[in-house]
Amino acid sequence: MKVTLIATVSANGRVLLATHPNHQVPQNVLGFFVQKGMAAGNLVLGYTTYSLFADMLKGPLEGKEMVVLSKHHSVQEGHTVVASPREAIQYLEAKGIQEVVVAGGVEIYKAFLEEDLVTDVYLNVAPMVVGDGGILGPQHDDLFIRFGKLSCEPVCDNIIRLHLSK
Repeated sequence: MKVTLIATVSANGRVLLATHPNHQVPQNVLGFFVQKGMAAGNLVLGYTTYSLFADMLKGPLEGKEMVVLSKHHSVQEGHTVVASPREAIQYLEAKGIQEVVVAGGVEIYKAFLEEDLVTDVYLNVAPMVVGDGGILGPQHDDLFIRFGKLSCEPVCDNIIRLHLSK
């Protein structure tokens, strides 16, 4: 199963938080999340990210799978809640989906990376250095994930997209 993680990070590697007023990114960067979700037929989100974007995503992702990782929350009718990254993958696999798109937030990125489930990473790198923001992976000494391929493309003014894949 292909598992694609998409994140927007600062030049110093911090994950930009959609809830932070200084971390806002251009619309076409957000559009990439939607485009990948539409193509794959799904988006996997944490509850906070889902709460921020669920209404905006209703139209473009109509009929697609919206999966929320949470142990304590409920979601809109027609969307699915699961407790773990593996459960999200199993649920989507059972639906015949061949690529899982992990679209945030930080805790969801960490959960998928900690279990070494990610095959592809898209990092939208914004031209800023921030002291806050999230850390992409869990912080422990034994985490080491190597990606074999790298490509880079400009997205818009001052933003580049790195694509890492196994």
